[in-house]
This record gives sequence, C-alpha cells and structure tokens, in this order.
Amino acid sequence: MTPAYPNPERHTTMLEKLPRTLYWENGALFLLDERRLPHEAAYLECTLSGQVCDAIAQLAVRGAPAIGDAGAYAVALWCLNERPADESAFEAAFEERCGQIAAVRPTAVNLSWAVSRCAAAVRSALAAGLGQLVEVLDAPLGGGVGKVAHPLHLEGASLHLHEM
Repeated sequence: MTPAYPNPERHTTMLEKLPRTLYWENGALFLLDERRLPHEAAYLECTLSGQVCDAIAQLAVRGAPAIGDAGAYAVALWCLNERPADESAFEAAFEERCGQIAAVRPTAVNLSWAVSRCAAAVRSALAAGLGQLVEVLDAPLGGGVGKVAHPLHLEGASLHLHEM
C-alpha cells in the first residue's frame, strides 16, 4: 500500500518545523504574531491578560482554536498576576475581567467558550473551599496541558494552573 504522503519522513520534518501557535514558558504566554507571517515567525510575550486581549483584538492571534486557547490563558494570567490584593474583592473583579476578555472578539465562539470554562473551574475551586487541584486550562486546551503547576491560593482554595 502506498503511504498517504510520498515521503513520510519528509512530511514529519516539515510539521516539526512549523512554528508553535502559542506556548507557556517561565510564567509568560508566548503568542505567534500571525500578522508577521509568512515572512517572520515572531512571538508576543504576554504576562498580563490585557496583553493577550490586545493580541486577539489586533488579529495577532487567528483561528478559532488559537483564540479560545489564548482567552483561557488570559484568565490564567489575570488570576496569577492581576488579581486584587484584597481577596474579598476577587469574585467581583474576576467576573468583570472574564466578561471583558470574552468581549474582545464578541463573535469568536471559542473565546467565550474557553473563558466560560476557565471561569467555571475557578468558581468551582472557590466554592469547594478545599485544597483541590483544578485543571483550569485542561478542557479548553484539549487535554494536553500540564507539566508544571503553579499554585494560586484564594480564600482557602488551592488552584493550580498548568504550563504547556
């Protein structure tokens, strides 16, 4: 039987050379700036949810899955780096920020879906009040998310956000 590709080894090598759409490294999200393709594979380094939102709004992130994944990471970045110092203000600020992230591209169904899934996981962890592991990013990102966990402690709940 003839393989689907004349030279499977060459095909694998070509796929390996494609730039990653996004990745997490050292507490930052790196997004492939698709505005600069095909001439250059450049990445935007994001440590704040607003940077991710700007990248989505300015069409640096394209494609429904990538937009959804970026939105999920925007929620994670907010929880890690931008949450209010006053833990009692967390819930209201969190809901407001999730709404803002989802509204960046109102017609992007994957964006609102991923933000909603992450927000539900965070709410669940807080409601449980247990030191439970919540794989916030696992569902929106298709299950292959985590290798290293970052603990985030909120009012007795322990939330772990996973790196790729």
